Amino acid sequence: MKKSIRRLDESVSSRIAAGEVIESPASVVKELLENALDAYARTVRVSLRQGGKGRIVVEDDGHGIPFGELPLAVERFATSKISGTEDLEKIGTLGYRGEALASLAAVSRLEIRSLAEGSSGGGLLKCTAGVIEAHLEIPVEKGTRVQADDLFFNLPARRKFLKQAASETRKVGRLLRDYAVAYPEVDFSLSCDGRAVYSTAGVRERRELLEKQWGNDPAIHFKKSRTGDMVVEAFWQP
Repeated sequence: MKKSIRRLDESVSSRIAAGEVIESPASVVKELLENALDAYARTVRVSLRQGGKGRIVVEDDGHGIPFGELPLAVERFATSKISGTEDLEKIGTLGYRGEALASLAAVSRLEIRSLAEGSSGGGLLKCTAGVIEAHLEIPVEKGTRVQADDLFFNLPARRKFLKQAASETRKVGRLLRDYAVAYPEVDFSLSCDGRAVYSTAGVRERRELLEKQWGNDPAIHFKKSRTGDMVVEAFWQP
């Protein structure tokens, strides 16, 4: 029997769309990490439970989200980074689509705590499977804390394809190491199940960060040069 074309229910379409943005704990951390860097964070802490399948927490000390804008943060295509088509020609941020938090909210039990710079009070937003359950004013430290529990709890087929906890943790660790080299002015840390895995606290030179990532390998070459106001740093391995 031929089936008719019909518009999918919003709850179904949002889960499908979320799967295009959120693929694994590492992709969650990448999206939240880029949000933190776009907010000019100088400290980013990541903690995982069960490799991110149980819980993912990303905390930063960036500009934060105003209390009244928290519900907008979990709406698709709601963003502070662009406002019109002309902005697409001059993207100056890591993220801009306005999909990350909305996608994460659709496939997890999400909690956002944030205090915007210059605000006197912070806010809490809770949602499950994209449905907002709480929006409250509470005391919060400057910055943003995003906690996602039970990733893909409502998409069992996707959850089944997540790798073992150790493998997912390694993927997140590699991601943080790459960003640490690109942003040496930011302190990154990773813990899993209460155990410290990685930290760049106090390390500001890219050479040190590279050695922290790959060890003091004599086969890795590093060169730094300055031309006028431009500084070029390069590293390579023959």
